[in-house]
Amino acid sequence: MKLKNTLVMSGAALALTAIFAGCGTNEAPATVPAVMTEPAAPAATEPAATTEPEAESGISRAVADSITDGMTKDEVQALIGLTPSSTTESEFMGTTTEMVQWLDGLHNSITVMFTNGEASSVTFMDLTTMAAIREALTTEHFEQLSNGMTVDEVRNVMGVAPTSETSMDIAGTEMATLMWVADDGRGITVTFMNGEASSITQIGL
Repeated sequence: MKLKNTLVMSGAALALTAIFAGCGTNEAPATVPAVMTEPAAPAATEPAATTEPEAESGISRAVADSITDGMTKDEVQALIGLTPSSTTESEFMGTTTEMVQWLDGLHNSITVMFTNGEASSVTFMDLTTMAAIREALTTEHFEQLSNGMTVDEVRNVMGVAPTSETSMDIAGTEMATLMWVADDGRGITVTFMNGEASSITQIGL
């Protein structure tokens, strides 16, 4: 019995000795090498979709500037995208002229003069300019105009640039037309032959 206890104690002593012996060594404990992982490739991104800017339409300076000489009425109509507010057509010595005006609710306007079906002049009017046109369209100004006046003299009487101006040579005669037309339908038209007023008409004054 005594021998058995001795053996048990001896076994325990051996175990403790082994433990302390291991703690006393200078050897570093074995380490498991870290597993290297490849960095994840960045996710592919689709380029942002681009859209073509839509062509501007309506009554604006940009639209008026895009109307060029030689365009037909249908081409101008498609560009503006609105129904004309007024159309005035005349014919003289085989030449047909047509003045077409587009207005919006903000008193902006585009006026295009067509000569024999092709655009020959374009005028854009904004609210400020249209207000000046309305003020210039008076019976007093109309009565001051007379045949024989030059273009500059007529301009000085009206005091504001016309809403449309066209000129052409017809069989050796220089023809010109100046028109002041307001958004309320009133207007003054002066026709010139070889630089002198030959016809003066008004509407709505």
